[in-house]
Amino acid sequence: MLEYKKQNSIVFVDEEFDCPNTHIFLVSLFVKNDSEVFVKKLTEIFVNMDQTLFFAGAKLTDGWSEFYFYASKSKGVQNKLKNILADFEVYHEMSISKDKKHSFYKNELFPSKTEYALISSKDITKELQKEGIDLKQMFEVEHYADFEIKSQADRFVENAKKFGFEFKDYIDDETLKNGVALVKKHPLDEANLEKEIKILTELVEKEYGEYLLWSVAV
Repeated sequence: MLEYKKQNSIVFVDEEFDCPNTHIFLVSLFVKNDSEVFVKKLTEIFVNMDQTLFFAGAKLTDGWSEFYFYASKSKGVQNKLKNILADFEVYHEMSISKDKKHSFYKNELFPSKTEYALISSKDITKELQKEGIDLKQMFEVEHYADFEIKSQADRFVENAKKFGFEFKDYIDDETLKNGVALVKKHPLDEANLEKEIKILTELVEKEYGEYLLWSVAV
C-alpha cells in the first residue's frame, strides 16, 4: 500500500490495483475519524475482503477518513460495509455511483507523475538527511529523462533551458532509447524539489517521454 501526501490529504492507494472491468460501481465510504491508526486498521480489513468489493484506496482529510471501492453490483454493498463498521461505533456516510473506466482511482487516488517522482525522491533525501546534510543548501543536481525519438529529447532540452536547466549529455545506456541528462543548481528540500520536478515532468509529458529522477554528488 503506497502512502503519500496529496494537497491537504494523506492518501493510501493500492499500487497493484487489478480490478475487473465488471466492477463498474464506485463505492465511497466516509467515516468521522481522522486517526491514521484507524485508517490503517480498516485498510488492512478492506484489503483482505473477498473480491465482490475491490479496495482501491483511502484518504485522510479534514477530520474524515474516506475509503473507496469498486463493486460489480450495488445491491448488498452498503450492508456489507455497515457490518464491518459495527465493531468501531463511528459515524459514517456512504454513496454509490457508476465509474466504468475506474477514473476516480486513476485521477484522484493514484499519484500523478510529479507526485510519484516526489515519493521516489524521498528515499534519496532521507539518506542525505541521515548523513547530516542540510537540504536547503544549493546542490548541483542532475535530472534524467528518456524519449522515443531524439527530436523529442531535443525539444525537451530546449524548453528546460527556459527554466534554468542546462544540457549535460545524452545518456549512453542500452536500456534507454534517447536518454538525456540535465543539470541545475537548486536546494533539495521538499518545496524546492517539488517545484523543479513539476517543471520537468510537465515538459517531459509534452514530449511523451519519461522522467527518470535525479542524482547529486555530495
